[in-house]
Amino acid sequence: MSARASRGAVAFVVAVALAVAAVLVAVAHPLRWERAESLDLALEHLGDPGSTQFSRVVRVPDEAVVTDVTVTTTGPDDAAWTVELCEHGGDACRPLDTTLVGSRLTAGAHDVRAVVQVPEGTAVPSAGLTGRLGFAAATDPAGQSLAIGALALAAFVAGVVGAVLVAPRRPDRAEIPPPRPDRELEEARP
Repeated sequence: MSARASRGAVAFVVAVALAVAAVLVAVAHPLRWERAESLDLALEHLGDPGSTQFSRVVRVPDEAVVTDVTVTTTGPDDAAWTVELCEHGGDACRPLDTTLVGSRLTAGAHDVRAVVQVPEGTAVPSAGLTGRLGFAAATDPAGQSLAIGALALAAFVAGVVGAVLVAPRRPDRAEIPPPRPDRELEEARP
């Protein structure tokens, strides 16, 4: 195998490696995902007036950005609700309302905590909370698409270089032997 053909074969191997890298980047990091978590909680027979707390765990698969928050409460008009999104098992909490939209959430578990405060003398047969927490991947899809595109372009260029190097080439004029004068004379005779 000539040195030129060897370089062509190496270029083909590089092209395949770059194409595989582009596919692996695309598969390992999906461009964008979105998810909505239902926050529906129903409380029957709250019991004595006072404070009742309940919580629910929300799992975030990867770092995410909050895209939507909706919270509606039902129950006695004089009941006071506090609804927060907290670190799982921690005390760092933020109000679960529209001010949370655009905030980043770390990957992992988060607690939705709700506290309903019912004043003395209020009959509380039931109360409830309905809501939705929407979030989406925090990764930059444009940057990831750019990386995948750059790898694919490099693979294409390496493949073209390999094809050019492997293709048979025409000899240069310097490599063509000059015609011999005695041969020209023999060919010219009848």
